Amino acid sequence: MYQRATYELAEFAEEAIGAFIMALSVLNSIYLSTRSEGIANVNVVVFSVLGACAAWGLIDGVVQYVGIEVRRSRFRRLSKALRSSMSLRQFTDHLQRNIDEDIVHNWGQDAVAALFENKGDLREPTVAPGRYRDVVALLSVIFVYLAAATVTILPLLIETRLYVAVVISNFVSTLFLFAIGFVWGKTTDH
Repeated sequence: MYQRATYELAEFAEEAIGAFIMALSVLNSIYLSTRSEGIANVNVVVFSVLGACAAWGLIDGVVQYVGIEVRRSRFRRLSKALRSSMSLRQFTDHLQRNIDEDIVHNWGQDAVAALFENKGDLREPTVAPGRYRDVVALLSVIFVYLAAATVTILPLLIETRLYVAVVISNFVSTLFLFAIGFVWGKTTDH
């Protein structure tokens, strides 16, 4: 059964990079548009950044949750097709269609043949509803976006001069962005 629901560090880093880019984009666009109108209201900027990041975090979290369910469904269909395969060729074809790689080339014909011989050991996967950890994965995406928004707006809440606060926010958020990019690079060997 497809068990993966939780995020790995690299995936959290990818979400955080997107969250910081969004927070910085919203911060600077709202700041520049309100400044040109003569409105220097920090509340407009703060709530715009929080609202945009919360909304997109919710959207992204739901998309991740749906993706998990789609992969589980694909695994159930693949498992059923593999168990009903009558020949090694059918078995290999099912694998090729459902896994994005050249199975025979990457695994070797002997490995595929051994898997085919043991196909009777494949259990019928149970249809499991959304699990607690799936919901935790969804909520963790929202948390990452809100954390990025908090880091981005924190200087706005501390510094009274809006221009200085935006400059500090850009600097701090960019540092976080590079640090997260470094972590992502280290965990993915890029």
